[in-house]
Amino acid sequence: MELIEPAIHEHTFRWLIKGSGVLVGVQLGSGWCVRVAGDVALLDSEREFVPVIPLLNVAFNDFSNFLERASLLNPECREIICNFPFELFLKCVFHTSYSGYWPELALDWLEEQDNCWSKYRVELAAICECKAMPQRARQRAQRMLRAARAS
Repeated sequence: MELIEPAIHEHTFRWLIKGSGVLVGVQLGSGWCVRVAGDVALLDSEREFVPVIPLLNVAFNDFSNFLERASLLNPECREIICNFPFELFLKCVFHTSYSGYWPELALDWLEEQDNCWSKYRVELAAICECKAMPQRARQRAQRMLRAARAS
């Protein structure tokens, strides 16, 4: 997925990310949303994030810095931009991915947010127990789970 700078302004939408047939952005007064094949849906549930999963190919720090820049360039929706629903996004990946590729990228993002690991205890435990996950992912999840339990 590509981070768009400056945002595409379209009526009440500010499109910030584009992928193959997908636009992701914010709608003034509503929140984060995704447009797929012309249909717009609010990103307010895990299932709506499925077309957004390729965003994990962008490094977490790059995405966080991008959100900061975008919020400054779009003051009318600054608060919405700054409140990207990371938890729903990562839980979507952990709950819908059956190979190791996307969960490992989600773990990369999660490692950068160590203050919230406790919100993902169930998901981290599931990765630890899933023999289909690469051993490296299981070990990382185990380390994060131990740290989350200690906090």
